[in-house]
Order: sequence, then C-alpha cells, then structure tokens
Amino acid sequence: MGPMHPQTATAALSDEGEKARGVGSLEIASDPAGAEVYVDGHFVGQTPATLRLASGAHRIELRASGNRNWSRELEVIKDSEVTVRPVLERVQ
Repeated sequence: MGPMHPQTATAALSDEGEKARGVGSLEIASDPAGAEVYVDGHFVGQTPATLRLASGAHRIELRASGNRNWSRELEVIKDSEVTVRPVLERVQ
C-alpha cells in the first residue's frame, strides 16, 4: 500500500476551485498563546493564527502542554470571518 496524501484544510485551492466552493477566514487567539492548532486532525500552526478554510464543517483543536485540549466543530461559511478566543484550562 503506497503512502497516502490526505488533503489538508489549508491546502491551496485553485482560483476556480476557491470561487466554486468558497472560503472563509478563521482567526484563533488562545490563552495561553502558542497553542498548537489542528484542523481536521492536521497540524497547521500555533496561536495566534488566521486560517483560510474551505467552506463546510471542520474540527478545530488546540493543544498546549500543561493545559487541557480544546476542540470545536465549526461550520465555515463562504466569505465569512470568524474569531475564536478559547481559554485552555490548566491541568491540575
């Protein structure tokens, strides 16, 4: 079985594909900053971050050492701009 190459949510779309499907913007600023950001299970960067995602449902997950993970299912709407500012609870 050959290697699989799943398409990530941040994969560049062609101009035509972007127009047809639609893209929204998601800004993430967490407390604490520097949390790892995963979209649909793929690492995409650290907070604070602004992501351009294809419209549709996505699972956003934040992970920071010493803190509980934070995750949400999010519906990205074409041409929308959404901001989330989650606070990650400290692990006792």
